[in-house]
Amino acid sequence: AGAVRRLGPGEAIRLEPGTEHGFRNPLLTETSFLNIATPGLELEKFLRAIYGLAAQGQAGPDGMPANPLALATALAATDMTMAGVPARMQRSAVQLMARVARWLGADRGVRRIWAPAAVDLPQ
Repeated sequence: AGAVRRLGPGEAIRLEPGTEHGFRNPLLTETSFLNIATPGLELEKFLRAIYGLAAQGQAGPDGMPANPLALATALAATDMTMAGVPARMQRSAVQLMARVARWLGADRGVRRIWAPAAVDLPQ
């Protein structure tokens, strides 16, 4: 676990590409932020899925998808990885879970969120 840094209005932080990090809003009020990711690694597509599932009530108290197969669907269609798990091992597990999600239909919620954006999804 690294250091926790809380940013207030107008504050910024710069992270080098590949730096493990996370963010959350501990407040009960809506928060907005500007994120400039270069290279973006499909961050917008991933966040659209995660926030879309949360808006549909399909997230746990931490804001992450309640169904790990939905998370796998979002990760498999992007270049995103989660901190703490070696990327190569994670990609293999995520691809397998995404196949199971498609087989069970557990990927439909994420696909519906992405449908208006015409996002290319792996088959």
